[in-house]
Amino acid sequence: MKQSDVDNLTKSAEAFFSVNNHHLPEKGVQWDVTDFGLGNIYENGLVSVILSNHEEYCEKLMYATEGMSVPVHYHKKKKKDIVCKVGSLNIFFYCNQSMNHCFQHYIKVKKNDKYIDIICDDYVYLIAGERITIDPGIAHCYVAMSDEVIYGEISNCNDDHNDNFFIDDDIKVIRFPDIESD
Repeated sequence: MKQSDVDNLTKSAEAFFSVNNHHLPEKGVQWDVTDFGLGNIYENGLVSVILSNHEEYCEKLMYATEGMSVPVHYHKKKKKDIVCKVGSLNIFFYCNQSMNHCFQHYIKVKKNDKYIDIICDDYVYLIAGERITIDPGIAHCYVAMSDEVIYGEISNCNDDHNDNFFIDDDIKVIRFPDIESD
């Protein structure tokens, strides 16, 4: 991952947050920009700002450009709500923490406080103001569908080092890749 990409995406995120009245605290935020070690941050990447992370709860604000995706993963401990704030995104769901798309099992998720059934390898489309609750153990990934997207995550404590399990055997995900000077 190149430092220039990190810098450009951070600046774009800050500007888009500001234009859309998502003002960040002056102190105490932690930026997390990653390409998941896959070499193309604009295809597989994410820009996160951790606003608060405590034992009881965590709040993140995330930014992505169209087509940026987060590889399929699940959490053993974390339960989270994803709230689309600006733009739109697809959230794909998979059963049994597996990339084997069975197309026959249903996964129960909560969209806007109402439970719905999603078939394995299907997605939920979120627009600004909509949210989805993802329980521990449910494999999922995100894809930004608008030119630029802001979405939030509210969850119990966030532990990206020990509670992210990436399941696509065709790729080797590195959650915290090295950043190269350029």
